Amino acid sequence: MARQATFSFSFITGALFAPEVGAVLPLLAEGKSWDEIAEAAEQDNLLKTRTAASRVRLLREIRYRLAALSPAEVKFAASARREDVHALLFIALCRHYAFIHEFVLSVLRPKALALDFQIMPADFSGFLYRESHTHPEIQRLTDKSTAKIRQVIYRMLAETGLVASTKDLRLTPLLPSRALARLIADTDPKQLRFLLLTDNDIRNLTT
Repeated sequence: MARQATFSFSFITGALFAPEVGAVLPLLAEGKSWDEIAEAAEQDNLLKTRTAASRVRLLREIRYRLAALSPAEVKFAASARREDVHALLFIALCRHYAFIHEFVLSVLRPKALALDFQIMPADFSGFLYRESHTHPEIQRLTDKSTAKIRQVIYRMLAETGLVASTKDLRLTPLLPSRALARLIADTDPKQLRFLLLTDNDIRNLTT
């Protein structure tokens, strides 16, 4: 699935949603349709939501993300180790959301390659300023929305393992299993750059 040309911020409903995705993945890997998954989510409260509206909203967001994965990646994630699932979910986010894609590849990875591992407030604000010239949707954000976007992205990085925590924003490139690396390489090995890996790391993992 191609990422969105404009910046969508629907990801602010949560971070990785790893437990919720984990509840859906086995059904999807079995070949269940999204209608069947929605029915299971309603009948069994699969997603542990309190209201029907939150269930529908959450399932829609999960569907966006999992639609960015290939059938082989979905099958892999259904039984993979926790670290690989989180890495794959982050790659799915980068595939789907242009905002996250650009922030990772134009800000975070260059910092990591330069051995500048600390995320600073200016990294995010500078990215917003630069992108606002070509993305008017950024100009329409309120200060509260901007703060929420930053908070959720940092939570995603922490849950993936790319930073230690939302308090300790020191970047740590993530080394996936060779099985996951080769699976991603079947689509595009360059997408392993989302995990802040060097090109040499990527070659070593996929050859």
